[in-house]
This record gives sequence, structure tokens and C-alpha cells, in this order.
Amino acid sequence: MIFKTRVDLFYKLVVVFVFIIFVFILLKIDYKKDVIGFYITLITLLLILLFFLGSALTTKFVLTDSDLHCKTFIWKKTIPLETIRKVEKQDNLFSGWKISTAFKGIIIHYNKFDELLISPEKEAVFIEEILDRIKKLPKNQS
Repeated sequence: MIFKTRVDLFYKLVVVFVFIIFVFILLKIDYKKDVIGFYITLITLLLILLFFLGSALTTKFVLTDSDLHCKTFIWKKTIPLETIRKVEKQDNLFSGWKISTAFKGIIIHYNKFDELLISPEKEAVFIEEILDRIKKLPKNQS
């Protein structure tokens, strides 16, 4: 099952803010005197916008029967479902790995100490589906 990322107002405001800052910087540069500085700033702006827009368009979370695949741009993270300890909605300031285009999301606790913040569009459906798949996993026989 594929879940697209949720893009919230905070993310959009950050993109607009970065764009406005760089436009002001570009307007302050004297193009005739500092051509190289102008182009470096312009290329930096375009790369940052490409990152933000690309993240919003390419981020997705794929649930299979055995794994959770989180993908954005060139970054990929695969978490085996049997290593997931807890799935919860974020209710505090998060400070771990983040593959998210929203300010708030879902924290996946896996392995012994690892955490990942994600922001699927349909959080309630995602939580229900991942917990259902974890319950269906065969129990380890030791």
C-alpha cells in the first residue's frame, strides 16, 4: 500500500520564506559588478527550491507485508516490520531522523533506540494499516 506525504502550511511557508529571502539577496547584488556572485546565489536558490519541491513531490511511504519503505529523492529507508516497537502520533518536538514534509507526523520506533518521523497523508489509515500488518507477522519461535 502506498501513502503519499502530507505537505502542510508550515512547509509551504518555509519554501515561500526561503524564496523571498533569496529574491531580496538577488535584487541587492549589483549584476554588472558581481556577475559571479549573482549566478552563485541564483544557482543556490534554484537548488534549494528543487530540493523543497522535489521532496514534496517524491516523498512516499510504501507498506508491504514485511517492510516499511520510506523514499524521498535519492534517500531510501527500509524498516522491517518485525523491528517496529511502537507507532505513535507526534505530540512533542521531534529530534531524530525525519522523512517528512509536515511539521507534525507519526513517529516510528524501531530496533532498540531508532526513531523516524514520517508524515503520510492519511495518518489514521496508515497507523491502522501498519499495526494490522505487524499483528499478522508470524511470531518468532525461540
